[in-house]
Amino acid sequence: MENKQNTHKNSSLLSDKKKLMLIAGAGVLVLIAIVSIFFLTKPERSVASFCRVAKEQKGSFDPDTGMEQLLSSVKKMDDVAPSEIHSDTSLIIKGYETIINDPSKATSTELGISGSQVRVSDYITKNCPDYY
Repeated sequence: MENKQNTHKNSSLLSDKKKLMLIAGAGVLVLIAIVSIFFLTKPERSVASFCRVAKEQKGSFDPDTGMEQLLSSVKKMDDVAPSEIHSDTSLIIKGYETIINDPSKATSTELGISGSQVRVSDYITKNCPDYY
C-alpha cells in the first residue's frame, strides 16, 4: 500500500514538474516572439523614411508648439534618422528633455542644441524635396 502512495506521489510530482516546464517553455517562446516582433518592426533608418516622418511632423514645428509635442516629433524623426543626422536628432531630444525637466536651463540648452537644429533643418532642405 505504501509503495502505491509513493508511486502516486512521484507521478504527481513528475506531473507538476512537467507542468512547470511547459509553462516556462511557453513563457520563453512568448518572450522570443515579442523580441522578434520588436526587431522586425523596428523602423528603417533611411533618408526616405526620415523625410516621410519629417513631413508628417512638420506641423509640430510651428512657433506655438509646446515642448512636449516638439520632443515627441523629434523622437519620431530620430527613430528613422540615417546615421549622418542621427547624432543631431539625438542631441536635440536630450536638449528638449532637459528643458522640460528644468525650464530654467532653456536658454543655455537652446544655445547648446542650436547647431544640431540648424544641421537637421539643412539636412531636410537638402534631402527632402517634398517637405516644403
